Amino acid sequence: MNWYNNAAVRNLLIVIGVASLLVLSGVKYAGARNRLLAERTAVEAQWAEVATAMQRRADTIFNLAYPMKGVSSDTGEPRRRPPMPAQTPPALAPDSSALR
Repeated sequence: MNWYNNAAVRNLLIVIGVASLLVLSGVKYAGARNRLLAERTAVEAQWAEVATAMQRRADTIFNLAYPMKGVSSDTGEPRRRPPMPAQTPPALAPDSSALR
């Protein structure tokens, strides 16, 4: 009688095989999740650079359009910069929250 014909040993080998498959799939899932999180962070950092460049250009345009700072002649109030339109990069738009 061989050792692998024993029912208890065969059941133990099946349990070990299933457990090792579960562990391997968990490790693969964790690696994929970490990779996706790293990619999301990189994309958000790149969009932050785009937003910074857009803000810098808006500041430059404002400074070129309104070179004289001080009191407006028609209202007597200090000039204020017009508000910037709210722009959300596509990666940070509310639609992408469903993917998180």
